[in-house]
This record gives sequence, C-alpha cells and structure tokens, in this order.
Amino acid sequence: MENKILAISSYKADLLKALIKTVTKKIAHVIIVGKKNKIIEACFLNNINYHLFEIHDCEYDIDICFKANEIISSENIKIIIYGDFPKDYQSNIVLPEYEINVIDIPKLRHLIFVSTYLKSEYIGYEEKKDAILVAKQFMKSLQIHYCAVGIVCCNPAKTTYIEKNVIKMDPNLNSNIIDIISARDIFSDRYNLLVFNSLDTTKVFIETCTCNDDAKYASIKKASTYYIIDANLLRMRDIFFSIFLLNKLRLDTEAS
Repeated sequence: MENKILAISSYKADLLKALIKTVTKKIAHVIIVGKKNKIIEACFLNNINYHLFEIHDCEYDIDICFKANEIISSENIKIIIYGDFPKDYQSNIVLPEYEINVIDIPKLRHLIFVSTYLKSEYIGYEEKKDAILVAKQFMKSLQIHYCAVGIVCCNPAKTTYIEKNVIKMDPNLNSNIIDIISARDIFSDRYNLLVFNSLDTTKVFIETCTCNDDAKYASIKKASTYYIIDANLLRMRDIFFSIFLLNKLRLDTEAS
C-alpha cells in the first residue's frame, strides 16, 4: 500500500524541499491542502516541481480544516504535517497528546529519545509512566529493543525516587534500566530515553541540541492512531528526518 502524507499550509521553503525529497525518493505520495497560488509561488521561487504534489485549494483556515478531515477519512491518512497553520485551528483536525523527539548526534553511538506528555506543564508520575510507555512502543516499532530510561532531575526529592521505583514495577514498561540522572549524564552512552520534569526543561534541552549543526532532530507528536509533524519551526533536514523515521516505522509495522 502506498504511503500517503497530508501536509497542511505548506508555504515555507524548508517544508516544501523536504516534501519534494519525500516524493522523489518514493517514500510517500504527498497531499497538500492550502492556498494553491501561494504554494505554487513558493515552489516556483525554490525551483520545486509542484506538479509532483496533489494540491487541494482552500483559501480560509476553516475550509482547510474541513478538507483535511475529509482527506484523512477517505485516504486513510496516518501522517499529518502542519506548516504555517494556526494552532487554534489544529485542534479541529488532530490534537496530539504526546511528543516524541529523536536526536541523532554524531558523537553518540545511539539515538536519543525524549518523550513528553503535552497536556500538562508539570510532569508527574502518571505523565512520566505514560510518556515512557508511548516512547518504548515507538522505539520497538523502529526495531530498537534496548530501552534505558534516564529521569532527568538535578535535585531529586523523595517523591522522585518513589516515582522511579513504582515505574520500575510496572510490567507494561519492562525497561532495561530506569535511573534518576543529573544533567551531566544526559549524553551518557548508558541512556537512550530521557524524561524531564517539565515541558519547559524539555524545550530548553531540545533547543540546545538543535543548535548543533551536525545533529539531526525529529519532532513527532502522537494522537491516537495518528502521527503529527509540526514543521513550522523545523529545518529542512529535521523535517525529512521526521518523515524518514515515520516511514521506517510504517514499513517495519507492515513487515511484522
């Protein structure tokens, strides 16, 4: 079955370049919903063959929502990419619950996964447990079976140790390692799944990593059976890396 990606309001050069690379490498068929003239103009300015995309013309954001939902249903879309599209309208299409960030730093021998529950600023026991479970399932789908969790906490309280021990006892997690670690151990070869205590701390860590020009970064959000890439602030190579991982996940799932 041909893989299909729905891209919404794709007007920026980095996103369009990642999408055309996706098409030319035969990774997926790309459907774009948005202002057609604006898409064509951006493609022309960046020497991109817009004829390789399936473009649906919608002038207004609410019309984009209706058309996107129609395509998701009729085409069995599982991967959705948001471009320059207001967050207030995104909830009318698919609203994610978890974010899985994947960082590829050349000096490390493994990928770093960072999982976050998006609906709460504070990340307590339940949020940590669910975020670990979602990330572990994602890693398993990528054929990564070794999972060493580092709960990042510079000044751990007693409750942090209690959370760690309760998480360790959960049979659904069954991770190889679950430790409380400090900031200096983040890039240790020992841990490949990191969980932070707040969304703000997670964002600071991600922003620090993406400042490294040699690093690749995938930002993937999960909602029910859908995967979402919020590409508005991502570099071209990071958007393509996100698409590449999701395509690998799809192929591995179909093969199993």
